[in-house]
Amino acid sequence: MSMGLCNWAPMPSSSSRPASDPERFAFFDTMLGRKPIPTPTHLTGVLYIPCHDNDTHHLPMYEAGDSYRRAVGNSQLGSTLYAVKLSAACKPRGDGTSHPVLYHANMQRAVNSDDGVTVSVQKRELGNQGRETRMTLASSSDGKPFGISIESPKESITMETFFPIPPSNRAGELIHHPYFRLDIPSINNDTSSTTRLEWQIHPIEDGPLRYALVDKGRPGDTITQIRAIYHDAGCSKPLSHGRNEGVLLLPEWAQSGREEEEAAHMEGIVVASILGVLWQVRALQGGVSVPPRQGKHLGQFRRVLARIRG
Repeated sequence: MSMGLCNWAPMPSSSSRPASDPERFAFFDTMLGRKPIPTPTHLTGVLYIPCHDNDTHHLPMYEAGDSYRRAVGNSQLGSTLYAVKLSAACKPRGDGTSHPVLYHANMQRAVNSDDGVTVSVQKRELGNQGRETRMTLASSSDGKPFGISIESPKESITMETFFPIPPSNRAGELIHHPYFRLDIPSINNDTSSTTRLEWQIHPIEDGPLRYALVDKGRPGDTITQIRAIYHDAGCSKPLSHGRNEGVLLLPEWAQSGREEEEAAHMEGIVVASILGVLWQVRALQGGVSVPPRQGKHLGQFRRVLARIRG
């Protein structure tokens, strides 16, 4: 696991910022087919997920709302500027002194490797008695998607993997873009309804580093349907190339008793499920860490970023 030793911080301002820099980033977005959007206003919670891979055993995750917002500023979600700022931002300290640890995840591989991996996700609360959500990733040796099951304190959920969009071709390599479906039973005693959620990726419009958790049963525009967003800080590599590090944008918890219980219950499932999503995406490409290619676009991004930072 690799973590920086400085806090996330705002980009230094400079009176010498070239007026053309925003247009240059916008040009990149247009050329790549991006459709940046403002961060949904209901996603005010920010969980920083440190760098990890399929060999990680313990993963603390940090609350990072204020420093995240200072780092990305008013850059739009999915824009080139947002991706570069997120990639260049300094990270929470690994010792927990700069940002509070909000969740712990422990990954344990079965003695027989064919039996898969168990992931335990627990919220850090007073008395260390936080809610625990367990996830099992069943191994697959035939190249098919892993079976993913989630055990929350209230029910069992199967996360289904499917492929509604074709893979991308990057330098001759096929990059898969799976979706993940969860049917979550309501925790209200007076109903047997379920909530259908999907982790979706749109590699052209949103960029290849972002998954959105979409509520398929909620009417309204696409923004109000989004329950959470994961954005990777990789910038120059696909999500599948071995390691992941990024932010999970979540709704703030409700303040009343039952609503808080439901929100906390759902949040545990969301945090566990995104770890399963990332695990599966890495596994589909072999789970091997691949150093990012520093292509011509990334070199241009970094040169423009250096000018912005003064």
